[in-house]
Amino acid sequence: MLFYLVRPANFDGSSPISYFAYYPETRIIFSVCLTVAATSFWIFARFHLPKYYVVPVRMFTASMFGYALLALTPFDPNNFFSDTIHRILAMFFSLTFLAGIYLMGKHNKDSRVRAVSYGAVVLSALVLFVFLATPKGSPFLLLLEVLSAFIGQLWTIWISFYSFKKAAAK
Repeated sequence: MLFYLVRPANFDGSSPISYFAYYPETRIIFSVCLTVAATSFWIFARFHLPKYYVVPVRMFTASMFGYALLALTPFDPNNFFSDTIHRILAMFFSLTFLAGIYLMGKHNKDSRVRAVSYGAVVLSALVLFVFLATPKGSPFLLLLEVLSAFIGQLWTIWISFYSFKKAAAK
């Protein structure tokens, strides 16, 4: 939200959120926030979740490493090489994160974990596919990218509260 408030005119919905990594006013805070998010999730997946679930730690480690690289790699949408590297890192992060969520569902006997994980993967992947198929400059780009990520964030919040609920029941 802070990024939007800094430069609302540049975000009419036709540019992906990645452009926040391009503008000088938002570049540093964008990189810091994404790196902190990647590190925080990795700590959560490595040290907290395994107490309650079978966790694909290696997959989530690879995913968060990709996310941190995405955050720290300079991005210029007008430079073919930079744009290509950014897209590769974004796809790597997205696919490995969805694979991690899928594996969480597959390897856990809890039917709720399985159902919510599979549902999150399917919904996020569908929205991601629509995002990738949407023409550049469409007013829906930002919405689709944010929605796909939001589904992953909702899963993270849900699995967090569900694990805390399991911990309280012990």
